[in-house]
Order: sequence, then C-alpha cells, then structure tokens
Amino acid sequence: MRFLLISSIILTGSASATSASRPDPVAAYVRQTLHVTQYKRANADLNGDGRPEAFIYVTDQSYCGRGGCTLIVLTRHKGQYRPVLRSTVTQTPINLLATSTRGWRDIGVT
Repeated sequence: MRFLLISSIILTGSASATSASRPDPVAAYVRQTLHVTQYKRANADLNGDGRPEAFIYVTDQSYCGRGGCTLIVLTRHKGQYRPVLRSTVTQTPINLLATSTRGWRDIGVT
C-alpha cells in the first residue's frame, strides 16, 4: 500500500501564520468557532474538488490527553468551513492513504 505522509507538514506548520494582504479564513474559523489557539495545520485535497481540506491538529492542553490530541478536518462548503472529521486521542504521524471511500481519500491515524 502506498502512503503519502503529511505529518511533516503538520509538525512544521505555523498555527498563526496569516498573510498581511488577506486574512486566513481557516485560522479565523479555528479561533472564532473552535476557540483554539494552539494547533498545527496541513492542507490536502481529500474529495478531489481541487480545494484542499484543512487538517487541524489541536495541541491546546484541553484537547490533549495521554493518548494524543484532537484532529479536526475542515472542508469548504458554500463559502464557509465545516468539520468533516473530529478524531480524539490522535497521534502523529497522520497519513494520506492511496485508497478512497465514498469519493474521499482515506487517512490513517494512530
């Protein structure tokens, strides 16, 4: 089975990076809706629509435990972001698999 790892992107991504010229709608959603300040982020198109979904690996203390932290995957729908996956007790690496289910790429978490 072929794997494409996105864990290195999540581990090195900046949680608060925003372009000075335009606001980041994912960062705004995470701050305003999820009320999260500490997280790692990666992007990957999971449903083949040409727009990447946002992988939010929340590292706020209230979202982590001994088994890991919470992973939230957001997709853009009608101009806004909405969660399509929330996985608690998740550890990195997070893998984008070569397989699909119902038109969505599968991901592997531990």
